[in-house]
Amino acid sequence: MQVLSVNVGRPREVEWRGKSYRTSIWKSPSAGAVEVRTLNIDGDEQSDLSVHGGRNKAVYAYPGEHYANWAQELGVDLSWGAFGENLTIEGILGDAVTLDTPAEHDVTIADVAEAYATGGEDRNLLRRVAAVPALPEGLRQHFAKLLERA
Repeated sequence: MQVLSVNVGRPREVEWRGKSYRTSIWKSPSAGAVEVRTLNIDGDEQSDLSVHGGRNKAVYAYPGEHYANWAQELGVDLSWGAFGENLTIEGILGDAVTLDTPAEHDVTIADVAEAYATGGEDRNLLRRVAAVPALPEGLRQHFAKLLERA
């Protein structure tokens, strides 16, 4: 794997469909070295810390190999950081991912994404996902609140 670019940005207020939103999606390549800290990268700031940044989400990486396809699909030139990533990387697509220690549960990343995206419509899935101790505390709390509402 190789780091192609380290990207940082600060929050901006943008208008969309008549509403104002604070977002930190716009990142630009850093001119020099930056320090990665426990909660963030120097020079970078997230807008909504409930879903971005912090101990389990301090750095976002995106594969540079995807840029050419997106540029063609969108019909625009894209610079590194265009997808809000802190690290634009290359060389890990198709690499095998193996678990050194099997999980103590059968919940997959797809299960977590489904429970999150559907707001916990499947209560059985929501219970299983909420019980996974390896999930970040904020995400477990989110699922626990959904269960309380059920």
